[in-house]
Amino acid sequence: MLFSISGKNFIGQEFSGLNLGDRRLNERAIKVGQIINESPKLSFPNAAKGNRYELKALYRFFQNDKVTLQKIMETHYLNTIERCLASTGPILLITDSVFMSPPKKKMMEGLKSKGVSEHNNLRIHYMIAVDGKSHEILGITDFRIIGENVHDTNITMEEECDIWELVTRATLKRINDHFKESFEKLRARLIFIADREADAYHIFNSLSHLKINFIIRSSYKRKLEEKDTHHPVYFSELEQDEILHGKPYEINVYENGKAKAFKVQRSILGNYVVHPPRLRVGKKSPDYQRFEPMKLSMVFVKEIDRKNEKERLTWQIFTTLNINDVLESEKAVEYYKCRWKIEELNKSAKTGVSLEERQFTNLEHLKPAIGMIFIIAWRILALRDLSKVNGNCLAKEMMSQDEMDFLVEKLETPEKKLKIEVVMDYIARQGGFLGSYENPGWIVLWRGWFQFVNQVEGFTFAKSIYKKSSKRKSNTAKRVLPK
Repeated sequence: MLFSISGKNFIGQEFSGLNLGDRRLNERAIKVGQIINESPKLSFPNAAKGNRYELKALYRFFQNDKVTLQKIMETHYLNTIERCLASTGPILLITDSVFMSPPKKKMMEGLKSKGVSEHNNLRIHYMIAVDGKSHEILGITDFRIIGENVHDTNITMEEECDIWELVTRATLKRINDHFKESFEKLRARLIFIADREADAYHIFNSLSHLKINFIIRSSYKRKLEEKDTHHPVYFSELEQDEILHGKPYEINVYENGKAKAFKVQRSILGNYVVHPPRLRVGKKSPDYQRFEPMKLSMVFVKEIDRKNEKERLTWQIFTTLNINDVLESEKAVEYYKCRWKIEELNKSAKTGVSLEERQFTNLEHLKPAIGMIFIIAWRILALRDLSKVNGNCLAKEMMSQDEMDFLVEKLETPEKKLKIEVVMDYIARQGGFLGSYENPGWIVLWRGWFQFVNQVEGFTFAKSIYKKSSKRKSNTAKRVLPK
């Protein structure tokens, strides 16, 4: 994935196709994005550096009726799809919700507040695309702000999990509308990834009709049927008869917001026919009788080195991918692990770009700001991915000329030979990375990026002063020379 990691160039590139119905408003959007991108953790007044006219223009931009969430996000959606088309491996579509608590929610127009629980806050649901080979986050493909407290008549959901299907359909429609010639080829590479909340049979059925493969973690003890014998079985029986295969290995996942390593082993549970559930009397449910049984593969993942069996990490995964051997089951688990990328993006938006500290009193003004914040939060993680994947790329393909001038001077390396891997290592060390582990995290890289930006600004300013001084001395010498 190649894009300009230079702050100003990145915003100009990512919002280059923005159309807010006014050329001046389009230019202001890029300016606002640069202000937030250069100082993401700072409040808007501090990011404007005390310039009250700049601050007023910033707030007036989000208050403009022409500036909406979908218009802000649309160019990023299309850029994300282009990055998906440029990659060659499978594309993982990962979707989830995050709850946001606006600091002024009690007085916010358009948002009802009944308490402090997550269900009384602002709910954001979105989908990201991840490269299945490199595990790079390619960007956001659909973004929604929903919830029982939001006055949004455009979104109606019969069930909580219907939003998962909504963002998937919206993503496919966007690909088909703008990239029709490549639609079928890209759809064949798409894999829907979701946690236990998506374990709903009508989602299985919908994804099947959309011709998208999926990997979904099981939440219910569904009735299964062996493909050949048609003998009904349940999870408890499968766990007793499981055959562990492959060598034990570690996986890194998030538990209570922190990354932890677990030593696990996989089991192939074979291919089974999964039946739709029966309707419960008195419970609102889709008409499952119209759904046909589905043939799915199953993989069971279990932690093997924790003594307390109740605390062991266990995954029961349904997938439409054909799982017949060790390599295929390991690949399915690796794909499912990428689900935690969306948790990282949530943290990046809240911690890295201070999502919950933006002082808005109107929900409609806050919405486009949230969209811009998530795009900038994605860039933070993209910096981390660059340090891992595109190391051999030349730095000049991604950096501005001022940044290249500083790096050539600082690292004493010719521009033609300076690789992005060396640059990212330098930036990480400015953020406190000591090389004690293989790859720096996004927080360290972002901290180092601020140091790097300040160094480039100082270098550029000193260079301009030196040029002016040299020019002044040259002009003075010309005046005093005898005729």
